[in-house]
Amino acid sequence: MNSFANNTVVQSFLLREKRKVFLSVDAAALNGSAVTLIPAVLADVGQLGFTLDGELCALLRKLDVAGLKAFHGRLVAILREAVGAQVKYRPLFKNFPHDVPDTFDYFVRRFMGYAESALGPILGGQYTALSCGHLVNHRLFDLEKFGACPICQHQVPEINVEQTNVVPLDELTPLKLLGLATEEHVFQAFDNVVRSRTSLSESYKGFVSAVIGLQADAVVRRLPDEMAFKETATFVTAGLLKQGVERAHLLRFLKTPTDVLRLAVALCGGDVSLKEVTRFKLNNGQRQFLMAAFNALKQADAYVLEEMLGYRGRWLRLGEVLHVGQFKARFPKAWACFDALRNREDDITTHASRVEKLLVHSNLYKQEARFALLETLAQRPGELARKLDALLSRGLPFEEVLGALRVESVSTTILLTLLAHFRQRAAKSEFRAFMPKGSVAKMYIVDGDGRKPLAAEARFAVLDLVDKELRRRFAERKALGKVFVDEALEAVLVPFSQRSASSGMSPMTRGSRVALESSKGIVRLFMHWAGPHIDVDLSCALYDEHWNKKDHLSWTNVRSYGRSAHSGDLRSGSGPEGACEFIDLDLAALKVQGVRYAAVTVFSYTGQSFDTFPCFAGFMEREDATKGANFEPKTVKHKFSVNGAMVIMVPMVVDLATCQVVWADLSLKGRNMYNTVESAGGRAVKQLKAVIAMQDQRVSLKELFELHGQARGELVSTREEADLVLDERKLNELDEVVADWL
Repeated sequence: MNSFANNTVVQSFLLREKRKVFLSVDAAALNGSAVTLIPAVLADVGQLGFTLDGELCALLRKLDVAGLKAFHGRLVAILREAVGAQVKYRPLFKNFPHDVPDTFDYFVRRFMGYAESALGPILGGQYTALSCGHLVNHRLFDLEKFGACPICQHQVPEINVEQTNVVPLDELTPLKLLGLATEEHVFQAFDNVVRSRTSLSESYKGFVSAVIGLQADAVVRRLPDEMAFKETATFVTAGLLKQGVERAHLLRFLKTPTDVLRLAVALCGGDVSLKEVTRFKLNNGQRQFLMAAFNALKQADAYVLEEMLGYRGRWLRLGEVLHVGQFKARFPKAWACFDALRNREDDITTHASRVEKLLVHSNLYKQEARFALLETLAQRPGELARKLDALLSRGLPFEEVLGALRVESVSTTILLTLLAHFRQRAAKSEFRAFMPKGSVAKMYIVDGDGRKPLAAEARFAVLDLVDKELRRRFAERKALGKVFVDEALEAVLVPFSQRSASSGMSPMTRGSRVALESSKGIVRLFMHWAGPHIDVDLSCALYDEHWNKKDHLSWTNVRSYGRSAHSGDLRSGSGPEGACEFIDLDLAALKVQGVRYAAVTVFSYTGQSFDTFPCFAGFMEREDATKGANFEPKTVKHKFSVNGAMVIMVPMVVDLATCQVVWADLSLKGRNMYNTVESAGGRAVKQLKAVIAMQDQRVSLKELFELHGQARGELVSTREEADLVLDERKLNELDEVVADWL
């Protein structure tokens, strides 16, 4: 059995990103005695929403009983985890969506229950004493309808939590096809990830770490000469160093002082984006390697010092941990730079300060002043590209600005960003949204737009320059022949940054859209968590097309339009199966009432950060809410982790007009206690509007693939004509997209 087949991180990655699973057995097990058990395996896998392709089924026919049982056990376990079926679901209203009470009536009954528990029987009748300390009057509550104490909403062992009177689910559900995974699939995915031109999500980093831990020597042999994204290069280098790889192989990835700083951070388990401050703790071998890497930098000391100044505080703390003075003779360049940074800070001039001086103190109406500014900015093409809007907004002639830009030296990701940005600069915006780098998906809103719309001539000049450069560089790649690009890819945005992306059963890019099945009238949201004294709430705010609030579903309002309902509030995840909540959205009824957007929110009501306890959520699609168990694995459309350093997450918005789910993956600010959808909804509206607008403000996979098709081949209108078909199957190849198409 290969080293990857038993690693859950690698298996989960291949299932999520590639829809592939391992089948590794001993040769002695290939006697074909388990053929009659294969239908049972397919039935179990089908109940989880998957099926196996012909190649996998053919291999299963060769297995003996023990081999098939081993494969079945491993596969079912990983599929359960993928869809959220590894736990039991016991909501407060245990027969949800049946037996959901009126919100006010339930509140009054709870009040009476608290009174009788404190003062003794008042109404009379039959009572049940629960271990939570409450006395439940059967006139107030039918315990057969509850999965927890109906008064305090904590789970207790006396209550039967099994859902009753379940009508079998009889609707047809498409199954997701699984193929055979091999070691080469793992290595190819690893190669793509480390060649990525964008930041990596935590799940991608976990996959990279797992592969390095299992096959470090093989990884070294496959490493490219250069890794395009600096954060990835230093993360990989740190992983290999920890595995004891020969250090001479790794120095080539450290080309700037910031690379060395990132490596130090990575070795200490910190944030390689340098957004967060890391406490350094290094062993002697790591200190010496970092000093050697710094001393080997080829840039002049002045350039090195300029770059170090941007993170001066962190460099000084790192210098203390490195014991730089001990290596003065051995690493003189490193010693000299640290000494200058500590003692002669005022003598260091920076590119940013030179640019700022020229912007503030120069008369930019004069050509020589503009020439000096643009000549300085042109030294760093990427920075000049990012400042194009600011320069053009200040009135600099676009001919001069674009003439100074060495566009061939600007990265493809920046060019695609410019392409999307300048298409939007014909008019002012209601507000501006920013997402700074970091491991949590925070969005900042600036009300209004103080910028003047750019002149059409300037905008078109930028767009023309960018478009021509993209086509030029794409045309240099391998020819594609005739290319068909599916319209459905218009809804999927290019994954420029995945640093803060949540992990899920399918790869999702913030702002992208997933079509709902037109035959399914119910979207059922689900959430599960575990942990004592932790209360997490699943809520949904309902808005019209102008973002006026229509209603909400939460523990404070368990019924809304039509069959839309909430399963009730469990107030602790301390039960043996954790705790869960559901929300049903009756799409037809909501549309009749003028609802356009349904914004889903997950709150840590008691204030614990989601990275301190296990929590996940997702949604199902159902034709009839009254059939099937409240959780049916095969109807799960998407399941995702809720695990960032945050207490409020907005994972998705349902757009009822387009019948699509818009992936938001946002973290909202909130108080540490008593978060509710009512309090968060108002301040979240602008963030939600910004996510919805991403579809028109970012580059889609369709546009990216069409640029390639036009530059490298010929676009055709039907699949039958095409040599290459690019459709939704590419969503299971996003690692290839970020490595080879950007």
